[in-house]
Amino acid sequence: MITDDPIIQSVISDNTRKMVVSKVLERTEIPYGCNVDDLPLRPSVISALKRREITRFYKFQEEAIRKILDGKDVVIVSGTGTGKTEAFLTPILQDCIHHIGEGTRALIMYPTKALARDQVEKVYKMFPSIFGISIAIYDGDTSEKDRERIRANPPSILISNPDMLNRILPSRWFRDILSTLKIVVLDELHVYSGVFGAHVHHLLRRLKRKARRRLQFIGSSATIGNPEKFGETLFDRKVEVVYSKGRVTGKTYHVFIRPLTRSRISEAVELVKIMINAGKKTLIFVRGHKEAESIKRLADMRKIKIGIHRAGLTEHFRKKVETEFKQGKLEAVVATPTLELGIDIGDLDCVILTEIPPTFAKYLQRVGRAGRRGQTAYVFTILGEDPISRYYSENPDEFFKQEPEPVYVDPTNPIITRNHLIGMACDRPIRLSEVERMSEKEKKIIKELISQGYLIERRNMFYPLEKCWKTLYTINLRGTGDIIHIYNVKKQYLGFREMPMAIKELYPGAIYMHGGKLYQVLEFDYKRAIVTQIPKYLRLETKPVWRSEPVDFTTVKKRKVYGIPVTYSEMTIEHVVYGYKTRDFTTKHVMSETMLEEPLKYRFETRGIAFQLPMNPEWDLEDAASAAHAAEHVIISAAQTVVGADIAEMGGISYPDGTIFIYDGAVGGSGLTLLLIERLEKALNRALKILTSCKCKGDGCPSCVYDYYCGNDNKYLSKTKASELLKKVVELGIETKTITSPRVGEPIS
Repeated sequence: MITDDPIIQSVISDNTRKMVVSKVLERTEIPYGCNVDDLPLRPSVISALKRREITRFYKFQEEAIRKILDGKDVVIVSGTGTGKTEAFLTPILQDCIHHIGEGTRALIMYPTKALARDQVEKVYKMFPSIFGISIAIYDGDTSEKDRERIRANPPSILISNPDMLNRILPSRWFRDILSTLKIVVLDELHVYSGVFGAHVHHLLRRLKRKARRRLQFIGSSATIGNPEKFGETLFDRKVEVVYSKGRVTGKTYHVFIRPLTRSRISEAVELVKIMINAGKKTLIFVRGHKEAESIKRLADMRKIKIGIHRAGLTEHFRKKVETEFKQGKLEAVVATPTLELGIDIGDLDCVILTEIPPTFAKYLQRVGRAGRRGQTAYVFTILGEDPISRYYSENPDEFFKQEPEPVYVDPTNPIITRNHLIGMACDRPIRLSEVERMSEKEKKIIKELISQGYLIERRNMFYPLEKCWKTLYTINLRGTGDIIHIYNVKKQYLGFREMPMAIKELYPGAIYMHGGKLYQVLEFDYKRAIVTQIPKYLRLETKPVWRSEPVDFTTVKKRKVYGIPVTYSEMTIEHVVYGYKTRDFTTKHVMSETMLEEPLKYRFETRGIAFQLPMNPEWDLEDAASAAHAAEHVIISAAQTVVGADIAEMGGISYPDGTIFIYDGAVGGSGLTLLLIERLEKALNRALKILTSCKCKGDGCPSCVYDYYCGNDNKYLSKTKASELLKKVVELGIETKTITSPRVGEPIS
């Protein structure tokens, strides 16, 4: 029984919360394969394995090793801590020994510097006494002395990350690496989705173009639903997949909790307090940086010591938190997905999730951080008043029976394509014959780069000019939006935020939480924001008042969903922040509303879908707006569970005539809505189920139609009318017209 555990009992015995769902997962065995002596490995490799007490491979390891030795491109999918690293390192060592002194044979890339430096210890342990094998890390933290050594004497195995590869690929010294390179490994393969994945797809394309031979690609992941298709998209070639099921983590309690008297963030702080008192090391995952800062702020107010780890904080700050957490100086840390990967943060006992993650894969990835030493682990998921929480609290089996979702990547993002055509020219001048084999869109971009002074054509070759080189070193592989740098009044650098989110957080007058401190924004000029620190005891926060609308779109793809023509389009979205509300931090009571002297505007190109719902001609303007707006909210909520999107990764706009736009939040597009157009039937059905099963007596509530990110603060919403619209679509199949214009009245964001 789950209640037999004293810690679980202390949590659920409190009448301020309710246990909604519980599940206990035991350790399961992984099938074994052959003995290490049974594979065609060199004696020194076998000895290295046995020194690590590896005498027998798991079946998946054996299969992966055989395929890699045969030169196949492979994707390995196996649970956290099951030995994926050994599966790809063993054949790499075999190859390196055969080619000792001949240069770099393998490039192993991790998505972050921290993870690379964490994992390098595993690599060292595999071959500490194999003479002639060398390994080196080349990243942003590598000293100039060590860089010179690597350039002069390339190691057998080079460890790096995609960001550094983008910078060193054009280098002359890297030609020596490419002259001998054979194997390229991408660990944590599932991370290379969306915008980051599109960048890496093009980066690998550049790597293959400059390599002297056919490279062999290997991917590795614990959680990925479509490894074959995703691997083929990322590597741009056929791959073979090696699967394994089983878990090596200890007994794990999974508990869904609904707080009865507190908010989600307040409940998270209370759970942290319980776990710290029980001596359990705890990691809290949140939806975004603002929620992380809010939990840190609330914990400080209650004298509970926790650290904070998120993007936008300086690297020095994050490393300090990682070190203190690993050493036990901090017993709890609140984090965005920055700690989702396998960075060693010590012996973790508990994971707290302040919401159901956007994908089951992310759930597995996050909860897999606990219990890695075989100890009993605890996972608490806090349910809110949102549609997804209610849906899964009423359908728990549907949640736990899921398989990891497909991972998406859209390599056609025009902004990313442009950046890497620039990179390609810097790597090596582009031949006219290469351009002739490109897509029409790429040919168009090449012409634009020539006219804009990035490239120059000479004798059927396209050479990079100075603007080209300057742009190469500013490419941000982690995003596509403009970066807003944050400084205090003493001109000290604090961190950054990316557009378009930045204008919703750094408008003049905004209260901005950063690293556990409180600031107020003084200036914003689309390049930087100036902030001043204010006392932490001020119980204030601000929320923007904003709107968005499409100002242009071009149809790329069409399909019919029930009776509705749906278009997938390239579109331009404009965000406008024209004011903000000042609220009490704890009660959320609105104290004042302020209009900005000059609204902040930001236009960006992205991709999305557009369709029209069948409106009731008897409704007046307000009724129609309320119906469409509520439908837009609930469709996006349902879509998040269908395509695995985070709450801020897709935006929506509705109009009183029933027109709905759902767009990728990333500049240039991420591929999410491309996935959505293929699964829209499932999203519409789930949206209708969310509406019709909600027991609220009014015309909508946080459990069905409210949206935390709503630009107009959830005004004009009607659950009953939205239900009527979706029933017409799903149950009656009523037809509507194709959307042909982005301007059809006043938008509601």
